[in-house]
This record gives sequence, C-alpha cells and structure tokens, in this order.
Amino acid sequence: MTTIKDVRNLLRPMLERRPELVLIGRFVFIKPVYHLLRGVYVGGSGFNPKSFRARRTIQLLVPDGGHRGAGDRLREKLEDGTSTAYWDITRPESMTQLVETVDEILTAFTGITTLEDYYDYVRGIGGFWPETYAIKECEVLMPVLEGDFELAINTLKNYPDVLYDLNQREPRFHQALLAGDHAEVVRILHEWEEATVKRCKIEKIWQRTPFPLELRDS
Repeated sequence: MTTIKDVRNLLRPMLERRPELVLIGRFVFIKPVYHLLRGVYVGGSGFNPKSFRARRTIQLLVPDGGHRGAGDRLREKLEDGTSTAYWDITRPESMTQLVETVDEILTAFTGITTLEDYYDYVRGIGGFWPETYAIKECEVLMPVLEGDFELAINTLKNYPDVLYDLNQREPRFHQALLAGDHAEVVRILHEWEEATVKRCKIEKIWQRTPFPLELRDS
C-alpha cells in the first residue's frame, strides 16, 4: 500500500513552493487554521495497493470536524474520456495530474477565508448525502456563530437529524440555545474546536480565535 512517505515525496516540490501549506500525516492543509479546516487528504487504497485515493476537505472545526462540506473523491481524467478515483503511483502522468489537481484545489481554497465564504461555498455544493447534510448543518450553525439564536432554533425544527447529532455530542448545546445563554454556547463551541484540533493533530497550525458572537457581545 502507498505510504505517508510516498505522499511526502509526491508533494514535496509543491510544499517547498507554497509555504502556506503543511503536510500532517496524509493531509495537506492551508495554514494558519482559525475556524475553518481546508485541505486535501491523500490516502491509500486496499483495493489497489499501488494507488492513492484522494479527497478534498473543507469544514468548520465545530461541531466535530468530521470532514463534511466537500469530501468528494478526486478523479483522474483518462485518455479514453473516462475517469478513476485510483491514482496509479507507477504511472508518472497519473502522479503529475494528481499534484496539479491538489494544487488547484488548495489554490481555490485559499480564497475561502471567512465563515461567510465557507457558507457560500457549501451552499453551492451538489451531490450525495454528506454535502446535503453539510448544508443543513451550516444553516443551523452559521446563525449560532453570528449570535442569532432565534434563527438557529427555528431552523433546527426543520432538521431533526441535525438536532439529534448535536444532542448526541452535547445535550446542553440546544438547551443553551433555547435559554439564550451566550456564555454557555461559546464555551461549548470552543470545546468542540479544541477537540477537533486535537483529533486532527493540528495544534501547531491552529490559532484560537473569538467567534463572531463573542465580538458582538463584547
């Protein structure tokens, strides 16, 4: 199976050329990280041990950074007009196209710097269920981050699956929303971010930053 060393060797020239990028394990991220995690994951494949399988990923660090938002596989365009999600490490042309694709995606992601940028991006996604869920989750979380609890509460009424997930992670979150308890919501949001940062092992590139509702309340 392809290894982390293979990923490092493949992406080294791009990383040396672009100092705003960092490789952590199999993830190449844009740094620094505030409330958004932007990057590309270059994984291995048990189905084809001589290949990579890669996906773009961009998501909020809250509630758990589960790589929602844009988790679609990157696909190599073949000469016969078809495509494949298995990037063959034995074919130089496949590796060249993979690096170019990763570079293009990360370049596009550098333009997504604010929560509003991310929300616009997610709303423009079409496709299978993870993206659909990401849109619903954003419609709930964005008002929360801005301090509009009433809008978030009303939106949650339409998305029982999102409410269920939030209650599974932290039952006090919805209770705090209903109570208008900004301090408790902020505490939970920061706890979620810190947990995501630890899980993704990005402590060195993360910068703790106030949420918009904190700045509004100050």
